[in-house]
Amino acid sequence: MIAIIDNGQNADKISAMIRGSKVFSLKDNIPDADAYILSDGSMDAKTEKVNTDLINSTDKPILGIGIGSIYMVKAYGGTAKELKIKLNRVNLKKPSPILLDFKRMFSVVDSQKYFIEKCPECFGVLANAPGYDYAVIQYGADPEIEADPLPIFGVHFNPELGLDGFKILKNFASFVEMWGKYHK
Repeated sequence: MIAIIDNGQNADKISAMIRGSKVFSLKDNIPDADAYILSDGSMDAKTEKVNTDLINSTDKPILGIGIGSIYMVKAYGGTAKELKIKLNRVNLKKPSPILLDFKRMFSVVDSQKYFIEKCPECFGVLANAPGYDYAVIQYGADPEIEADPLPIFGVHFNPELGLDGFKILKNFASFVEMWGKYHK
């Protein structure tokens, strides 16, 4: 099961796209799952604590979407700030399991107003956008940095809202299935 943590935005849409997933509110007792998706929402100290506690307590695959990716970065010492830009075109920089079959440039829907200001070195950039370096990140994706690779991915935009983003959710679900076969 993929547990989708509802941070306030589109968790039900994500769940409708991924078989074997279930939405959990921040008040729920979040079970041990095969993987976790941290949905988008708004910046909030209580929400950040629940997400950070989960990130720090699991070695299972995680996909942070929007604010979920901001919470991931902050859990590892990064910082974020509010900006008034919107991403719509993203440039692929490195291959990744969640970016399989993507073209060099792809289209996304973005509703996030917080941006990564300082990204921890343990995260590598998989894709960027004009004016923003951290559109898609992955823990351990930079071979120059010594970090044991963890199956942690972050996307700044909202793949559940369409365009090429749908493929990211499909690819993450496929990655979780393969991860489970080899990491039990």
